[in-house]
Amino acid sequence: MNTYKKEVKACINYFGYLIEHKVEVAKRCFKEGLYLQGLTHDLSKFLPSEYFPFAYKFKWPSQKTAEENERIETDFRQARDK
Repeated sequence: MNTYKKEVKACINYFGYLIEHKVEVAKRCFKEGLYLQGLTHDLSKFLPSEYFPFAYKFKWPSQKTAEENERIETDFRQARDK
């Protein structure tokens, strides 16, 4: 599988994870009457500066080259430390 396909697959998988997470958080917040918090929780995760590094870090297929690992780790650290 070429790198482009890996990146697209990682992004799609991470999007699914984020939506699932947001739905679960919203359900629990709504039960407690925290409507605004339920809707706005983790919205920053959808910004490109956070989305792509996290997608590549957590949803990239496990067979990564050394160069891919290095790039992903660098991008992830920069996004995490913002």
